[in-house]
Amino acid sequence: MRLLLCKNWFTSPVISPLLYTRCLSAMTNAASFPIAPQAPPTWSFTPTDIGGKTTEIIDKSNKFYELMSQVESPSVTNFIEPFMKFENELGPIINRLTFLQHVSSDKEIRDASVDSSMKLDELNIDLSLRHDIFLQFARVWQDAQPKADSLKKETFKYIEKSYKDFIHSGLELDEANRLKIKEIKKKISMNSINFSRISVNRRNISLSPKSNWRVCRTPSWRSLRQPSPRKVVKTLCIKLLSSTRTFSP
Repeated sequence: MRLLLCKNWFTSPVISPLLYTRCLSAMTNAASFPIAPQAPPTWSFTPTDIGGKTTEIIDKSNKFYELMSQVESPSVTNFIEPFMKFENELGPIINRLTFLQHVSSDKEIRDASVDSSMKLDELNIDLSLRHDIFLQFARVWQDAQPKADSLKKETFKYIEKSYKDFIHSGLELDEANRLKIKEIKKKISMNSINFSRISVNRRNISLSPKSNWRVCRTPSWRSLRQPSPRKVVKTLCIKLLSSTRTFSP
């Protein structure tokens, strides 16, 4: 209750004893929290680091998929679990490498991140359309359906989703149609990344606190979704006149 007596305790020169006690208690409790099992993610990448990490991911992914395609009797133990572990290892680093194109203030880092996104998207399309890997997942899916109750729910859902993703990507089609799908996907990916790069590089906008406040009070989408009454009346009048207008011969 004593905090409520202070009009603005963020800028007050006097620290309330109650506030000091609460801060000290919070610091003591934070020190007793368990330590995280992994280190926090790092974002200190140079353009050279981004290119090197991207090449490393591509080589590692190709070797892994080639190894998994040669498994003779795929099962949850020798096929699904290695896939899940592999995706969990590479997912965080891929997200960091491709996210820098949206937030970095360094143009060289943004360009390197865009180049990384292009290469990794192309890799993802190639790997997701590998017919031999699809056949391996299909075998595991056939074996897993009768054993759904004995498998972990997460594992079963992973097998089901992976198999259906292959089906949605057209892996049941013939080879000619699969090649067409791969070409279309690569064009869509390249156009999306190029559009994102152009739009980010053109954003040289700095907003003052006052203009920020105005933007928050009157967002642009509101003016688009709710036209002014004058425009509505004008549109109705034009439609009415156009529907009742007659022309003399």
